[in-house]
Amino acid sequence: MVFTHVMYIINIVLIAIPWTVMGIVIIAWNVWLNIDFNQGWAGGNIWLIANTAYMVVQFILSIGLFWEIDAWIYYMKYVRIFSLFSAYIYSILYVLGFVTLIVVMWDLDGEEITWASMMSAMVISYNLILHWPILIINTGIAVKEFSMEVFQFSNDWAGTGLDDWSLGFHNVIDLMIAMSNWVNPFWWFAADDGDKWDEMYE
Repeated sequence: MVFTHVMYIINIVLIAIPWTVMGIVIIAWNVWLNIDFNQGWAGGNIWLIANTAYMVVQFILSIGLFWEIDAWIYYMKYVRIFSLFSAYIYSILYVLGFVTLIVVMWDLDGEEITWASMMSAMVISYNLILHWPILIINTGIAVKEFSMEVFQFSNDWAGTGLDDWSLGFHNVIDLMIAMSNWVNPFWWFAADDGDKWDEMYE
């Protein structure tokens, strides 16, 4: 028990606090850049606003994960799955954007350089530079979720049968079943002994 408390303090000092401070700084940088340099998210550009909002949401969701808050980690697994999957998807799209930029800049596709290709390269470059902080936050979430499979600062259950913190494939299956129940009217009106909803989230 004492060892677990010491490890949790180490997590707070060396990981959770630095992560929180870094997240606040890069979000502040993104907001300032969009307000000042981009003159208000380029006059309300939906793409820029959506990326800032996504970064803020992902950072907020990562707080409970990095601080290893028991209630968040245990009861918000569905939210964590959505956050993790969105991190994977965004990161893949970011890498594809970078690869596309390299192909255009180095003329790897053998196509004739046109004004359209030059404009495409500039737009992709702009977005890669502006939104790299999102990649940091998403990478942090992915690494933290993966590490919890083998090590957790707040308990000694990682990798054992008692581990109910780390995400597993069965959690994804449970989410798919739950989502199907949410849109299934037959399930809504099925016989209920008072614990139907509780059983779905066990």
